[in-house]
Amino acid sequence: MLSSLTALGQPSLSPKRIVFNGDTGVFFIRKQEVALLQLIKQGEGYKKENAQLLNYQINCDEQSILERAAFANLFSEYTELNSVATDFQAKYTLEWQEHQKTRAELEKQVSLKIRWRKTSLWLGASNIALATGIYFIVKN
Repeated sequence: MLSSLTALGQPSLSPKRIVFNGDTGVFFIRKQEVALLQLIKQGEGYKKENAQLLNYQINCDEQSILERAAFANLFSEYTELNSVATDFQAKYTLEWQEHQKTRAELEKQVSLKIRWRKTSLWLGASNIALATGIYFIVKN
């Protein structure tokens, strides 16, 4: 009967202190006990979650350090390869210019060769005509 009166007499969630034979105790009603146990469980859950988040942060920091090192290596390789590419580009440009000069010289030589062939054909034909004319003149 005392417990039902105690339970009914405590509408708030704050525990009541009871002094019995000079000793004090804190007593909760069922609703208060459930709320307190829920808070304790939530606190334990928060501690576990906090530990997991700290572990996750440590893993992220380690991964970030590894990624930065990998990026630094890739960047150094990029700069080296960029200088190599610049050298190859300069070499290619020089070779292309030389190729264009050689091509122009070849076209010039081909046109000279064609001109000499035409000239020699005309000279040959004129010599044959002249020789034929002289032959007819001498023979007649």
